[in-house]
Amino acid sequence: MKIIWNRLSSALLVLFAASFVTFTLARVIPSDPALAYIGPKATESDAAALRITLGLDQPIPIQYFKYLGQTLQGNWGYSLSSKQPIVSEIADRLPATLELVFCAMSFALIFGVAMGVYAAKYRGRIQDSIFRV
Repeated sequence: MKIIWNRLSSALLVLFAASFVTFTLARVIPSDPALAYIGPKATESDAAALRITLGLDQPIPIQYFKYLGQTLQGNWGYSLSSKQPIVSEIADRLPATLELVFCAMSFALIFGVAMGVYAAKYRGRIQDSIFRV
């Protein structure tokens, strides 16, 4: 049970660190998310109002903890390109993604087992070395 707890806590720490790094990098890159969301024809007053609405006028640590809270609640925001909720975008593409995963895993399983059996049959020979690569 201790091993499971250690692994789970390590995984949560890695997820937290990865989310923090990617969030911070997205905020310090010299671009304006408000202008990206509105589009190139937006006025500065529209962009300023959107920055306030999105909370981009607040310090980065406050933005991060709000982002983390919203993410844990299932509110992943809106797509910059389609203006649709991210959750619905993922749900629309999930069946095709799962189909590709299933096909790739089937291919890997079938050919991986076949090559493993072939390499085991010719263990220590050139065929084994080729299939292990």
